[in-house]
Amino acid sequence: DTTWQARWGEKALSKGVTVIPTAFLQHAARAGLNPAQQILLVHLISYWWKASRDPFPSMKELRHRTGMSEKTIGVHLKALEEKMWIGRKRRYNNSYRYDLDRLARRIAWLAGDQTAMAREEFHPE
Repeated sequence: DTTWQARWGEKALSKGVTVIPTAFLQHAARAGLNPAQQILLVHLISYWWKASRDPFPSMKELRHRTGMSEKTIGVHLKALEEKMWIGRKRRYNNSYRYDLDRLARRIAWLAGDQTAMAREEFHPE
């Protein structure tokens, strides 16, 4: 059977599903993302419930989910921002909102959509 429920079971799906484009999985390493950055992005994506609303998981929650220290997470988030994979907007109490539009456009570009990153504020390396 090809349904998600047939493959994973009702209990496994009861917490929801995170969609990760296969293009991300195929190209992330070649595009310069190390394994820790890749798993951190997967977790950020899991909080991105609406396209119009940036996710804002706490560092504590990311630490709990990934097993990385907050310092390590901070280093990877800074690198992802510098490489223009994500944007961060400071909230309060040293927390952030994560702009994943760049990530979505970069994945589309890696999948062959050469217009995905044409917006003025983003320029591919």
